[in-house]
Amino acid sequence: MTNTVRLTTGGQEQKFNFALPGQTPLYTATGTINSAPQPTDGIYSTYEAAVIGTSGAQAATIAIQATNRPHSAGADDPVLLQRNNIPIITTNTSTTVTSPDAAFRADMQDDEVYCVGVPTGTTFTYVSAISGTLSNAATATSPTGGAQARFQSPLWVLLGTITLTGTKRASDGFSKNASWKWVRAVVSGVTGTGATVTVSQGT
Repeated sequence: MTNTVRLTTGGQEQKFNFALPGQTPLYTATGTINSAPQPTDGIYSTYEAAVIGTSGAQAATIAIQATNRPHSAGADDPVLLQRNNIPIITTNTSTTVTSPDAAFRADMQDDEVYCVGVPTGTTFTYVSAISGTLSNAATATSPTGGAQARFQSPLWVLLGTITLTGTKRASDGFSKNASWKWVRAVVSGVTGTGATVTVSQGT
């Protein structure tokens, strides 16, 4: 008796999601923002970005970054038994943050923090397993029990940069031949009337 294994690629594109943990997926960006990490689509992958506006010149820059580290990708690490997705308690206008599960670790120092009520670009300073400090004051008080947060180490490798310029719209992309585990899209320099950016991965 023989076993047959079939490998199939060429599925639907995977759009990069710019929503925070617990939010409805958001597949468009209008300003400087990092997408949530997502698994790579295979060794041979393509990356395409587009900017579309309502009139005049449009522009955006998209860096595609990669990592093999679960901590950088904000994924829980079953090998090291480390959680990088945890609830946190924030208070509006305060930089103090607490962990109801005592889940903060010293290696979370300088992590990027992604959470509703935490401003974009905020990083974390470790104080203890239950306490830390945010680099920016929270903009909301978390619900009872805390808000879901994703902690990401800033250790990423640049795969490529897509620079977009055009009248009303522009698109470009690149391909890669490497087996990185996770990728993310870092969007910046978005200009133009009504400009929105979408980024996708495919095979």
